Amino acid sequence: MLKKYTITTTDTIFEALKRIDANKEGFLIVVDDDSNVVQGVITDGDIRRHIINCGSVDSSTVAEAYTHPCIVVGVSEGIETVIELFKDEQIKFLPITDEAGKLINIITKSRLHAVLLLFLIRQINMM
Repeated sequence: MLKKYTITTTDTIFEALKRIDANKEGFLIVVDDDSNVVQGVITDGDIRRHIINCGSVDSSTVAEAYTHPCIVVGVSEGIETVIELFKDEQIKFLPITDEAGKLINIITKSRLHAVLLLFLIRQINMM
């Protein structure tokens, strides 16, 4: 499930573009190929800036364009942490990691809003 949202530093920028296009989210989580530990993130904006500055997508690798380190949320952290981080307009998604830093899930701001809305609707209906 998470494979369509991940890439490694050795993959090409072109491969990153293809995966971002396929997942329709605008981002990928950069993970270590062997351990699945989060290394950083790459967004369509990172790739756009790389193309403007370097001009290459076929021979360039993700390592040349990704943002690292990145903000992650540990699985043991509460929803309050996620909500607080999402108050920042620039944060649109958050990798969720286990104690070893391995990617176990991703939450987007839009998905969080949908879940909170459903929760509120259920609370209102119970009144």
